[in-house]
Amino acid sequence: MLEDLADAASSLEEVGSREIDGASTDGYELTSEERTETWWIDGDGRLRAFEFVYADGSTGGGTLFGYGEESRVDAP
Repeated sequence: MLEDLADAASSLEEVGSREIDGASTDGYELTSEERTETWWIDGDGRLRAFEFVYADGSTGGGTLFGYGEESRVDAP
C-alpha cells in the first residue's frame, strides 16, 4: 500500500504512530498540489483512518473498522 501512496504524492513523510480502535498504526503524510492527506496504516497494511486538507482549506476524514467481521447486506 505504501508504494501506491508514494506514487500518488509529491512527498511522503512518516508522522508518528497512534492507536485506533485498539490497533497500533503508523501515520504517513502525503502531499500533492491539491491536498495534504494523513493515512494511518496498521501492522497488516490496512488503512485504519485518514484525514485530509484541500488547498482551499476544506477538511475531512474518516475511520475504517470491522476488518475480519462478518457483514450482511439485505437487498431492498
